[in-house]
Amino acid sequence: MCVTAAIAVVGLASSAMSAKAQSDAGKAHGIEARIAGNAADYEGQLDRALRNMEADDIMTAAQQEAHDIRRQQMQIRGQMLVAQSGSGVVIGEGSAQAAMDQLDTLAASDTLAALYSGVNKAVSVRHQGEMSAQAGQNNLLAANRSASSIERASRLQAAGTLLGGVAQAGGAYYKATK
Repeated sequence: MCVTAAIAVVGLASSAMSAKAQSDAGKAHGIEARIAGNAADYEGQLDRALRNMEADDIMTAAQQEAHDIRRQQMQIRGQMLVAQSGSGVVIGEGSAQAAMDQLDTLAASDTLAALYSGVNKAVSVRHQGEMSAQAGQNNLLAANRSASSIERASRLQAAGTLLGGVAQAGGAYYKATK
């Protein structure tokens, strides 16, 4: 009877060690999932910050381009005024004025196009950054859910292993006492 009881105790100890190992493995997998989720979230936040800086650069470039167009318009307008006044044309009338009006219209159109293009690109880049940040947050949430499920499953499996060991030890003890 003593040998059977000893075997039962050894079996129970073995089940307890196996249950502990299963629980620890589940915790380790949960930690790995959380680390991966945190990394994805950080990467998304970083991408959003970088894209916001890129959008700021795009807006600055568009504003600079619009400024350059206006400056060129003023230079050409000045050259046209000098040329017209030197040729004896009455400034402010006729085809000379029409040429200046057309220059002003085209320059204004080009300026608006440059600004509009810059705003569109900046908005698109910012939106991509927001989408990247949201994807990172979604990955973090999914990783946390996965980690919780893994840890819960490993605890249940460990409890089952431990209960199986107790049942075996109880059965062995019962047989030995009969």
